[in-house]
Amino acid sequence: MTPTQLVIVTGMSGAGKSTAIRCLEEMSYFTIDNMPPSLLPTFVQLCATQERPVSHVAAVIDVRGGEFFDDIVSALDELDQAGSPYRIVFLDASTEVLLSRFKEHRVRHPLQSDGRSLLDAIEAERELLGELKGRASVVLDTSAETVRALRGELTKLFPVRDGGNEMMVHIVSFGYKHGMPADVDYVFDVRYLRNPHHDPELRPFTGDDPRVRAYVEEDPRTAEIRARLCDFVDFVLPQHYEEGRRYVSIGIGCTGGKHRSRVVAAYLAEHLEAQGYRVVRQHRDRYREGQGWG
Repeated sequence: MTPTQLVIVTGMSGAGKSTAIRCLEEMSYFTIDNMPPSLLPTFVQLCATQERPVSHVAAVIDVRGGEFFDDIVSALDELDQAGSPYRIVFLDASTEVLLSRFKEHRVRHPLQSDGRSLLDAIEAERELLGELKGRASVVLDTSAETVRALRGELTKLFPVRDGGNEMMVHIVSFGYKHGMPADVDYVFDVRYLRNPHHDPELRPFTGDDPRVRAYVEEDPRTAEIRARLCDFVDFVLPQHYEEGRRYVSIGIGCTGGKHRSRVVAAYLAEHLEAQGYRVVRQHRDRYREGQGWG
């Protein structure tokens, strides 16, 4: 009997959980919103023992559950003891972005029922979700994401297909001036490479443009960092796989996240894809130039 594959969607209110669960439903997951955590083990067993087993299930569990939410840790422990596979995707966003989204949509935060301010409610939620975030398989920062980008990442992260235990590598390019990315396993700084920002003709373009890529490649250190990075991941990823990990995230940073980090991230993604890894690319700061919300 093939076990039911469970995706638990959780995270900060306003970070995109509703969008995520709708996306998973469109991908043929059986979805449930705001499920009491204590029911998870029984529900997973029920799905697996049907005449036509439900192979892929996604459930949103968050602070809207009130006192029921306190059962999440024991429910996860029970799933672990039963050998039921699950992955937790934690959606996060900066406090400033969450404040803006709540004000824009004029809705109340679920923890404001006791008279807290919106800011206090957000900070209280972060504290409540700390342990769950620590157990997450995937953390996605949606501060600068569009709905379309989030859908694309979830489609790659949680495809409905057999043999889903292969290694997933999440490569995040970012700009240091916008802060470090949330919860990456490895971070590499490429700010020492030749910077296309200093060329007025190249400045408007991104690292995906062949002209920008050629400009960065003129720096002899680019070829060296490419080779060293590829050697590094060729060594560490199999070690993680043998340890039982199926997801590793790598951050590549330059000053603004527009040019050099995207070039190097592309090198790394191309190398890993050629070896059969499933790769998700995220250019975290691509909407900082006024092209999207955040």
